Parts: sequence; structure tokens; C-alpha cells
Amino acid sequence: VSRRGQRKIFPARFQLLATSNLRPCGDLVPNKSVNCRFSLMKCRSYLERLSGPLVDRFSMLSYSHEWDLKNQISLLQMQQKVRRAQEFAYTQREQYLLNSQLETEELELQLEDLVRRESLAYIKGSRRRYLSVLQVARTLADIEESAEIMLEHVERAKDFTYRPFQSLQRLFA
Repeated sequence: VSRRGQRKIFPARFQLLATSNLRPCGDLVPNKSVNCRFSLMKCRSYLERLSGPLVDRFSMLSYSHEWDLKNQISLLQMQQKVRRAQEFAYTQREQYLLNSQLETEELELQLEDLVRRESLAYIKGSRRRYLSVLQVARTLADIEESAEIMLEHVERAKDFTYRPFQSLQRLFA
């Protein structure tokens, strides 16, 4: 916690999942027009409750209208994928921290050269958003048992960590 030039660190390690309707009518779909019975002012004030700093603390954002139901996997399959990725990180890369605990500098050292030049250069916004892209890309690389974070890992990570937040920002405009 940082306030008035002072910084205090409290021990906390948790995963937060949240859900929200982004409009009082519940019909908001980013980048699509919706007929809503509420005024634009009411809808905007409803959406503004999710202030930028609050939203920025979430690593990923997923809109339910975009979920692909035909590519579902079971919870057991997901658990096996996660365990294999963790085992890869631990044995092959000798990483003992969770990807969510890795800092920007450490993750940048694991980037393929092409990624540094092309894929991350245009990410605008906070350091948190940039770090989220790197952490999720590292996880995708671990799932594929890749020691380097490749361009395709970063591009897929942006689908979870960057692009949805861009569409949410356009709603605030």
C-alpha cells in the first residue's frame, strides 16, 4: 500500500475472481449497440463505478458473450495441464515462484528477441497491464513447455489481458 510517499507491504497471496454487469440492464456487450431502457448518463455512471485503478488490478478480463463452448475441457484435464506446466517451470526452468510473483525485468529476460521488438512495443497503459501480459504469456509458454516466451504466447496473452481492457476503456470514453 502506497500513501503519501510511504510504502507498506502486508502479507497477502490470493486469487480474486469477480463478475459484474457493466450496465444496470445487464445487456452491455462491448463494441455492439444495445437498446437499453436506461439513460446514457445512468449507464455511464453505473460503468464508472469500475474505476480505472480498480479494474487495473485485475490481470485478465473475459466477456461471457465471447466464450467458445465447443472447446471446453473438463476440470480434471485443466488440473493436469496446470500440473504439467508447474512441473515444467520447476524442473526445466528451475523457477520456484508462481508466474504471478515474477517481476517485469525477470520476465523480459525470457522473451524471444522478436517479441521485444514487435509485440510489446505498442502496449499502452499501466505497468500492471504490461506485467499481466508478460505473466500470462509466461504461463502459456509453460503449458507448451517452452523455455522462451514466444510471439504467439504474447499475442494469445493479449487476448486475455490487454484487448478486453481496451474495449472497456472505450466504453468510458
